[in-house]
Amino acid sequence: MVIHAQVIDWSNFNERTLNDVIFNKMNDYTESAFYYSLIRSTVGQERIYKCIMRNNEKLLLDDLDAKINEKVLRKYDSKIISETNLIGNVGLIDSISCNDVKTYQDIASRCITDWTNSVEGLIFLKWSQVGEVVTYYNKKTETVYLLFAFLQ
Repeated sequence: MVIHAQVIDWSNFNERTLNDVIFNKMNDYTESAFYYSLIRSTVGQERIYKCIMRNNEKLLLDDLDAKINEKVLRKYDSKIISETNLIGNVGLIDSISCNDVKTYQDIASRCITDWTNSVEGLIFLKWSQVGEVVTYYNKKTETVYLLFAFLQ
């Protein structure tokens, strides 16, 4: 489904729409930069969402990222990987303040720009062809949390 410049209704923020927009933008990015398409998965989506929802105000973004990568995504790693120091599933997280955002595409563009401008992002953006987007909008802080999980 292609969604173009969909204006956000802040009283009815649609996380699923944002998930679709970000996944499509990430797929466009990987196709242009690495010449392959992404395959979408829902592995761990509900657990990741609950982790972000419960911890976004308690933890700094780096600590939230570590918790998701070490506690949630690690559960989906193979037994061999989990018994070594190797990384199986990796999630990139970002938070975007929504003060001056008008569309879901604006959020997705900022997020992908943040990931492509970080060292960690550059390493993991070509990590896997299977991925999933999980977003959570905190109405109280007017911040959206976005995680792209690359799954092995």
